[in-house]
Amino acid sequence: MPHWVGIVGAALNMFAFVPQIKLLLKTHHAGALSVRSNVLNAAASGLLLAYAVMRGDAIFIVVMGY
Repeated sequence: MPHWVGIVGAALNMFAFVPQIKLLLKTHHAGALSVRSNVLNAAASGLLLAYAVMRGDAIFIVVMGY
């Protein structure tokens, strides 16, 4: 089973917040959303959903699908 899909998804999930934190530090305004952060979050969620499907874990699939 390709565990690298889950590992990459989890890593992307962590790194997705870096552009948002940089923007927050630069602008001192929490209302601005980083497009890069949202794209990385979407990619991470997709990879983690794929990993959940490959594992056949029903609860994980429901949580990631939500």
